Amino acid sequence: LGMMMSFMVLQFIGLFWFLSRSKSITILPGETGTMTLADYKGQPSLLALMGEWISILQGNNNFRAMGGIAPSGMILHGEPGTGKSYLMKCLAGSAGIAFHSLDGASFSAMFIGVPVLKTLAYVNKVRSLAREYGSAIGYIDEIDALGSARGGQQGGMAMGGFMGGSGGMGALTTLLSEIDGMGTERNFTVAKNVARRWLRLPPIHEGVVFWTGGTNRPEVLDKALTRPGRMEHLIKVDPPDAPGRKEIFAYYAAKVKHDDLDIDGLVSTTQGVTPAAIQSAIQRGAPRIANAAGRSTLSQMDIVTALMEGVVGIPNPIGDLPREQKYQLAVHEASHCVASKYLQPAKKLAFVSIIRRGAALGFMLPIDKEATYTQPLANLIADIRVSLAGDLGVKVVLGERWMGGAGDFTHVRQRVAYLDWHGVFGGISMEYGKPSKGAEERIDRWMKEQMDATEDLISTHKDEVVRLADALVERAELSGDEATKILEDTK
Repeated sequence: LGMMMSFMVLQFIGLFWFLSRSKSITILPGETGTMTLADYKGQPSLLALMGEWISILQGNNNFRAMGGIAPSGMILHGEPGTGKSYLMKCLAGSAGIAFHSLDGASFSAMFIGVPVLKTLAYVNKVRSLAREYGSAIGYIDEIDALGSARGGQQGGMAMGGFMGGSGGMGALTTLLSEIDGMGTERNFTVAKNVARRWLRLPPIHEGVVFWTGGTNRPEVLDKALTRPGRMEHLIKVDPPDAPGRKEIFAYYAAKVKHDDLDIDGLVSTTQGVTPAAIQSAIQRGAPRIANAAGRSTLSQMDIVTALMEGVVGIPNPIGDLPREQKYQLAVHEASHCVASKYLQPAKKLAFVSIIRRGAALGFMLPIDKEATYTQPLANLIADIRVSLAGDLGVKVVLGERWMGGAGDFTHVRQRVAYLDWHGVFGGISMEYGKPSKGAEERIDRWMKEQMDATEDLISTHKDEVVRLADALVERAELSGDEATKILEDTK
């Protein structure tokens, strides 16, 4: 009986050990292929900021002589693909310290206690690296999965399992305790140093741990996680500006075989594109396209096509699309182009297509000529009219309306709600998307004015719409320059 009980206990311990293991990434100083901040392109202000941390993580004597205490951590936030995880790996490589990362979702488990075990295993691993190498960076990707505000089903809440209930919230509490230096590993080190002093052995130094994380949703993080003394620095990682994109394009273009590239042309058509999207287009998408065409070097169009796939999806043509329906699609997209040309002088046309990609049967892609961070009300109104132009252009050219502008009208509704939310129609809406008091009639009148003005615009420039639609029926896709030339020649 005793042996059976011991076997069951060992099985239970083994099960918990297995469940507490998580896939992680560890990068040690000096490893082959280690990235540094020299590999991080397009964000000079972030690089300058990271340089401040490098000095401290390497044990800056002047900093310590002033009585400075090493910052305990920071959280990078920004949209996916902006390079948050990559930046932390580069920081570790430049500082010459260890790096250990885990995904926030890895802390979840269906059994009570396992999330806490996973947290302790993660913390102990980072601390052991810090003791061995003097400093270490502990990074949790998608930290909102673990560090969301406690309460409800957040904060690393465990799912009910065969043990019932939950307890994953303890994972966040455990992490906070460990960041404060109050965890079991630190207490055990203190006890060992007492024994080592008695044995006249040198003490064990914990090393400096820099706790970091990345998230797309900083607003949901628990305030206790981001308070001073923990991951107190919230740093925004934005998509790169034009000079930054130019640096990124040049960096990745140097890694592939290519024909002459117009880097400035690529930069001008990629506002808001992330470094990950650029890297994927140059090193994954464009080589695939060139290889399929039997070429050994990348062309400009290969990269443009790969970038387009990332924005609107991979082409999926409809083989048996009747000509009448194809012409309707062409008129719809051509009308968008014409309206954008006359209503949005700050934008230029990048691409227009009537080839199905994803759920869209066709699309027109305008881009800002210059980066836009704030804009006048007139720009939002122009955006609404351009969205209306597709449906109204079909009415003008074909003499009847077609059912094909659902996405356009969804965009219009969102824009109108945004305008009403900002008091444009004379009231202040208390609920986003719900008209403010008395605004319904004002919105209806205003919308009729915009639709009438847009229909008049398309009627005035009907020849341009028809000429561009004919070219789309013939070729299916046109670059922005090609479409613009057709419009200019018609005019």
